[in-house]
Amino acid sequence: MQRESSFSLCDYYYYYHSHAAPHTGADSSRALNVNKVRPACTLDSFREDIFAFNLGQPIMHTNSIWMPCYECSCPNHHLPPYTFAVEHSLSDDPEWVHLTRSNNPPSQYEETVLSGMTSSYDQQIQSIDMEKSNLEAFSLFLQAQNIAVSQRMLVLRHERVRITEAVRECRNLLSPVRRLPLEILNHIFLDTIEFPVPRTQIVRDSEEEDPSELSEWEFKAPESSLWSITGVSKAWRSASLSFPRLWSYVNIIITESNFKDHSYIRQLGRQLDRSANYPLSISVCRIVKESAPQDLPPQLAAVLFSFSSRIQELHLYLTLSILFQMSDMRLSLPSLECLVVLCQDRVVRTSENLRLFSYTPKLQSLEVID
Repeated sequence: MQRESSFSLCDYYYYYHSHAAPHTGADSSRALNVNKVRPACTLDSFREDIFAFNLGQPIMHTNSIWMPCYECSCPNHHLPPYTFAVEHSLSDDPEWVHLTRSNNPPSQYEETVLSGMTSSYDQQIQSIDMEKSNLEAFSLFLQAQNIAVSQRMLVLRHERVRITEAVRECRNLLSPVRRLPLEILNHIFLDTIEFPVPRTQIVRDSEEEDPSELSEWEFKAPESSLWSITGVSKAWRSASLSFPRLWSYVNIIITESNFKDHSYIRQLGRQLDRSANYPLSISVCRIVKESAPQDLPPQLAAVLFSFSSRIQELHLYLTLSILFQMSDMRLSLPSLECLVVLCQDRVVRTSENLRLFSYTPKLQSLEVID
């Protein structure tokens, strides 16, 4: 396969000489204007010629060792410098003052000298015009080259993205995670679980209106990573389903949208079923900023009744009204060891005693947050 080359100034002159109309004498003009590159060609066709010559086949078809050339022995590789002699005008030359300041005719000798000077100047003008035409044509060539370089850079960028993605896929297949034992993999999964519901204490301005109606805590519903993990691969799904502890950390968020239909409760039921008989850690939180029911949802009451014997750790971030409703349920929690209660009401206007549960023989830790 043939390696592509890049145009230099030398290549450009070769391109011109091989395409221009033939000349017949040493004095023939070889100005590189657009019309002389090819008979009756247009600027567009000239650019097409440049692209066709320079772009060739896709560059990645071969192991290119192309490098930009900055030095070359060819005299056409660099733009020529210009040094022009400073000549005095005839009106400033004492030899011609008698003619420039009068209407006298020149002598035969002076006429011969002036004709020679005029011929010399005409040749210089032709040389300048030819050089100017060469540079104009070369400027068009450089513009085409610049476009060609930009296109090649774009192609290379796209190819680099494609190859980078291929490398990423290969490295993923070689990932050490694929060789991790199920026990270690499940412990990693366990670290992705956010439990209980995160809470942040709010610092309020002393001038804020009616602070008694506002909670001092802000809660953020965490996104469960379990459903994402089971969707990664068959192996990850199998590993997660074989580890009941992973499913035993349950955040229950009370909002209108969650308990509007049965989809949230169904998902909650699947998680509890996958926890098998492992002791449960449950966090129940009413999100104040969202539209939330004022009463304990009946579906949630049914869940608490069904799994009460397995609850080992319980966090309740609820209003006083809902806490009293839970008290009326007289739940028996024989496995409960840790209980955290946070009342979302800023001011509690009641003197009644609150007995949340009827039976908690193993309770070891109680935290009440006001």
